[in-house]
Amino acid sequence: MSILLQELHAFHGNDGHHFIFDPESMVFFQSDDQTFQYIRRNRGGSSSGQTVPANGRSSQFQQMEDVLLKERARVSQRYQRASTGKHTISRLTILTTTACNLNCTYCYADGGAYGGPVNRLSASNASTAIRNILDYYKGIDAIQFFGGEPLLNPGLIESVCRDCETMFAQGKMPNLPRFGATSNGTIWNERIASLLKRYKISLNISIDGPQEVHDRSRIDVKGNGSFHRVFRTLEALKEHEIPFSVEVTYNTITMRAGYSVWDIISFLAEHDIYHPHIVPAAFAPTDGNRWTPPERKQLAQHYREATQRAVASLVEGKPMLFSYITGILQPLLLKIPQPLVCAAGVHDLAIDTAGNIYPCFMFIGQDEFIQHSALQSLDDDDYRRRGHDFYLQNAKEHRSSCENCWARNICTSCLGMHQIENGRLDGKTINCLIIQTVAETLMTELARLQQTPAQWKRFVDNYRSFRLGSAQPIEIC
Repeated sequence: MSILLQELHAFHGNDGHHFIFDPESMVFFQSDDQTFQYIRRNRGGSSSGQTVPANGRSSQFQQMEDVLLKERARVSQRYQRASTGKHTISRLTILTTTACNLNCTYCYADGGAYGGPVNRLSASNASTAIRNILDYYKGIDAIQFFGGEPLLNPGLIESVCRDCETMFAQGKMPNLPRFGATSNGTIWNERIASLLKRYKISLNISIDGPQEVHDRSRIDVKGNGSFHRVFRTLEALKEHEIPFSVEVTYNTITMRAGYSVWDIISFLAEHDIYHPHIVPAAFAPTDGNRWTPPERKQLAQHYREATQRAVASLVEGKPMLFSYITGILQPLLLKIPQPLVCAAGVHDLAIDTAGNIYPCFMFIGQDEFIQHSALQSLDDDDYRRRGHDFYLQNAKEHRSSCENCWARNICTSCLGMHQIENGRLDGKTINCLIIQTVAETLMTELARLQQTPAQWKRFVDNYRSFRLGSAQPIEIC
């Protein structure tokens, strides 16, 4: 049996060397020129399952073939073990309110209202929804409060947390969920501080970088920037020892102001923030702020540079990482394939203020994605059918834009971004470009480090320490 050459990804590294990546085993290695050219010539061959004859194969290719086949079998076995077990909801997002005190320029949610009237989720409906979900699923690992601005409805947050504690104490909930909230960081008072500390609620705070760019994007209804209010909240969170993470929407305003991705990472590091989630803004095709072709190319270069610098910082023992790196390193190093684009509709669910269930918060307000009412029993054939239909659009093996992509097994993305950029769940997005760029750069840098044992050991030791000491935020999308 021979490996089909069209499955291998051959690319030039940052340092000019040749690299080969096998999507199935997730093994990558530096290649000699003969093997690289051989794969480049033959990888576009027959897709009918026919193997390439041995004549003309380089010696390195013949040596690596058996290794890759064994690694593919090992990865397959590891994935089968990892993917078995009970089905719990990893994250339940609860929309506390559609009200928001900001009016961010790139907001996909129409200022938090999702195209509808401002509304709040009642405590009684939230309680009913959680109980119906627990009756159908085997548990909830984390509950994320969302909006609008979720902290505008602290009473609902307190009610949900208290209700979960009661259900857990009564044995009606197998585990007490972790609690988190995604906030714009502008609301802080003693009640909020007490609430966060009492129920150990972590915050995911939105920051777009230095004041010059943050205040041009994240503005209130009067057009005033929110930079100083956000950083006052960050200082208060540190003082009260409340855990938080930071999410950056890197958008065209930031790029056009001359700030690269690494500039934003460096700025946040100056404020003791070392692992931000930096995601490019998603724009509809008709949006006048969308990325131009030259900007898309520049964006890839920004992430390539940021990846190189981040790896160097880790080797030096002063890690300044970002979520794309850690998100790709995990499957790349552990060799556990990622079969879904994201967890939406499978391990993630979202509830709006009316109690409707969506695959995730990115789809709230779009009626075609309502899966069921959480105020009714989920033990329903229609709910199972809708969930299965969404799963088929999420599973990469059923997606035309994913099934032949070389990065499919190490990629985790966002179906909501696909919907925004393409008007459908399939198709490529700006996120695909970034993931492929970061993955190729990481493989190049790791191969370079392995050639120097002392550097490789520092990388491994420092990365292990970073992972052990870095709390995983509830909201990463």
